[in-house]
Amino acid sequence: MQIDPNFLTQIFEKDLLYVLPGEEAKAISIPENETAPSSSSVSVPDEPIIVEEEAVSYDGSFNKKVLVVISDAASDADRDFLMNVLKAIQLTIDDIGIITSADKTQWHQLSPNRIINFQAITTQEFYTVSEENGIQHLYAHTLSEISQDVNLKKQLWVTLKQAFL
Repeated sequence: MQIDPNFLTQIFEKDLLYVLPGEEAKAISIPENETAPSSSSVSVPDEPIIVEEEAVSYDGSFNKKVLVVISDAASDADRDFLMNVLKAIQLTIDDIGIITSADKTQWHQLSPNRIINFQAITTQEFYTVSEENGIQHLYAHTLSEISQDVNLKKQLWVTLKQAFL
């Protein structure tokens, strides 16, 4: 992401933070009895300032680049059910990354090869493998819904077999 340096002087009154690639962030505060330089006296770097995006956190090691999206309300029983499902398709916690965010930009920051979405928030058809931007997607009901419904378990199993085995 690029930020116009002139814009920075408009949004910061007393504190200004510049982060340059390869350097640590250092904040410089202006004491209360001094005033901030006016925007006309602020020097603007020749190069645009690049702000690095915050790393997305996930559970698991993500070795096989399989991202599993679950509800943040998923219970321990739901997570146990998920581990059993993954075991059935020969995946472990080391192979996947589990995330609770519904923000697709965060998903794509991780550069997964496959995404299994158990959030049930979609306009896509459930239990069908589709491809979006070179990434295989599988949308399913929530883990708690699937664990309590034999028909949903069957649908999930058939689709997972096609995609992973």
